[in-house]
Amino acid sequence: MISKKHLYLSIVLLSIYTLSAQNVRFGLKGGLNISTLTVRGINLKGDLSYKPGFHIGALINSTISKEFSIQTEFLFSNQGYNYDEGTYEMVGNINYFAIPVMVMYFPTKKFSVQAGAQVSFLMSHKAEISMKGDEFDPLDPGFTKNTTVDLNDSTQSVELGMNVGLGYKINDHVFFQDAIILA
Repeated sequence: MISKKHLYLSIVLLSIYTLSAQNVRFGLKGGLNISTLTVRGINLKGDLSYKPGFHIGALINSTISKEFSIQTEFLFSNQGYNYDEGTYEMVGNINYFAIPVMVMYFPTKKFSVQAGAQVSFLMSHKAEISMKGDEFDPLDPGFTKNTTVDLNDSTQSVELGMNVGLGYKINDHVFFQDAIILA
């Protein structure tokens, strides 16, 4: 069984508020995910590295005061990894429905410090395996030199994480964020 721990950097490329009503704003969010995977209970013989992913979704930002707001996001989040064992290479794609809730503190009008929690629900975990050379079993009908395997059953279905980050508001409609999620 693969249990995993993600530490990933989420860089928002563009977030746009599309509708506002008093102190509540609704918007869209998208950005880059850079995640790492920790496998427990298995002695890996190869090199495990990150594979860039992305996230996209909607957000609700509620202003509490001049200095504080709460932002709830509803995101499709693609994360992944590369694994090279020598005889084969594996590229994993893990998709989540993530719901981060961040408290945002604005020490200045444009700059924010953020902290919060996140719950992520596994949607899928698939890995593409490519064998190097002829080191695979041609008699195994379920495994070819290049195959895709479903790893949903060996992956945690729900992850909880803590988030910390920084943000910069360009104007009332566009901002950039950088966050680290410890899951």
